[in-house]
Amino acid sequence: MQPYTHFVIGGALGACLFPNEQILQLSCAVGGVIPDLAAAPQYAIDLIAGRKPMTKQSDRLILLKEISHSLPIWILAVIIIIVSKSIWPDFIYQMIMVAMIGWFSHIPVDAISHNNPKFAKEDLTLMWPLGMKMHIGNWDYRYDYGVLKPKPFELFLCVALIILVAIFNVVR
Repeated sequence: MQPYTHFVIGGALGACLFPNEQILQLSCAVGGVIPDLAAAPQYAIDLIAGRKPMTKQSDRLILLKEISHSLPIWILAVIIIIVSKSIWPDFIYQMIMVAMIGWFSHIPVDAISHNNPKFAKEDLTLMWPLGMKMHIGNWDYRYDYGVLKPKPFELFLCVALIILVAIFNVVR
């Protein structure tokens, strides 16, 4: 999915789990988009250079995206954060753990929405460094390299989830 959709999905998950706790909802939303931040510098550099964004991705960028989208790395990060709980102030620790919930929401969404053979070289396994792919859907969210326009289903999903967030924050 597009980075903004991951942000909305994370925010909606945060609204469901933490109604009327906007800081925690925002933490969950930010966590949902964190894995895509690895590609943001390349996207910006391509735009500034007048190139079509993301058409040429280095092996280093693909590795960074693999690491940021890896379920095993996510699990390791959660374990490290839990073990290091004593070094964090309680509220910061809570925000970090909630951001991890958002980060985790990113992985299954990408597993069902990254399935176009055109992008196979740059697509993520979601299981780095285990060398196996975790793709369970047959839908792809992308029109082309660097195109941030949502497909109709993705647009519907974003609008529906924004409404859900509003409901969870007003009704409760």
